[in-house]
Amino acid sequence: MGIAIPASATLAWNVFTLSYWVKPTSLQEGAGLERLTGRGGDAFETAIGNRAAVGGAPDLTLSYFQGTGWHSTGTALELEAWTHVAWRSVGEGDQDMTLFINGQPVFFGPGVPLSKPGLSPLRIGNRYNDEEGFAGLMDDVRLYRAGLSDSAVAALAPPVGFPDFQFSSIQRSPSGDKVTLTFQSRPGRTCAVDYATEMKPANQPHGWIELTDNLDTAGTLTIFQDLVATRLPKAFYRVRDVTP
Repeated sequence: MGIAIPASATLAWNVFTLSYWVKPTSLQEGAGLERLTGRGGDAFETAIGNRAAVGGAPDLTLSYFQGTGWHSTGTALELEAWTHVAWRSVGEGDQDMTLFINGQPVFFGPGVPLSKPGLSPLRIGNRYNDEEGFAGLMDDVRLYRAGLSDSAVAALAPPVGFPDFQFSSIQRSPSGDKVTLTFQSRPGRTCAVDYATEMKPANQPHGWIELTDNLDTAGTLTIFQDLVATRLPKAFYRVRDVTP
């Protein structure tokens, strides 16, 4: 299965940043490469596999085709784990492609020629001919018509990763009438916030109680104010991703 984004002039630039979250759910089929993204006529491909057909590499290794040849990054993803991947092309030079894993640059290689990727549809999850599809999950696919800075790419991949959240501060007001929670998050998600006095299962005494189940994240940091469990002598909090 895959998704086709129609051809557009906005997709034609060889200077771009392509990012996505990816979770391989099995080792990829066959002795080759399964596409994470693709373009018509193989103008620009990002792939995962063992590259046995073009030199060999461990399974789940990331590779890309920038219009003139395949290049192995030597970077393998973890099975059954979410990873943020970003490809930044700033030209057609030998070191103009950067691969970022969870916001950190890990590989430099040839960039995309000026004539690529051209006016062709963008495929997500498989090749332009509906074959060689990736076995796993993808989320939050983004294509920027610019080479984002290192810090901008890092901001797309909070250090805690997906789908976990980590509190950066918990502050109780001097009057005791509210508790302000600040936690790391990903843009475009919907969260639930719970509290408990003893961290026991929900529906049990002192167990987890839901404060909200429709909190939209505000970016890489989200703030929530609790006006319910404020005057308890002790309370624990947790955040859950409940995005439909």
